Amino acid sequence: MASLVEDAQWRADRAATALSQIGYAADFSLESLCEINCFFDERSRDGQVVPGGLLTEQLGPCIFGLEADVGETIIRHHGGQRRGDDARPEGKINIQVVLPFGVRQPGHGGIRYGDERF
Repeated sequence: MASLVEDAQWRADRAATALSQIGYAADFSLESLCEINCFFDERSRDGQVVPGGLLTEQLGPCIFGLEADVGETIIRHHGGQRRGDDARPEGKINIQVVLPFGVRQPGHGGIRYGDERF
């Protein structure tokens, strides 16, 4: 079984490939973050998944893949690394990107700087 960090990298690559196959420029460039935003805008309304859309099935893995893509994009442009706790059953929620200048991007919890959440 892959570690959370390995799984996040695999899912980031898969998310980028899947987005590219349906017409989004998902190449880990900073501009590709706008493409992910467009993907959500087109597939949700008022914070809810559009019925019958791509997010209808397997929402959790899809969100994890898109989060991994965002994390990978940040790492490629600003350095840093992923950290995850493989011993915790809810570990995917706890995986984060730690940047060299101290900012952490925890999964499912906003951006943190030290103990502050933004």
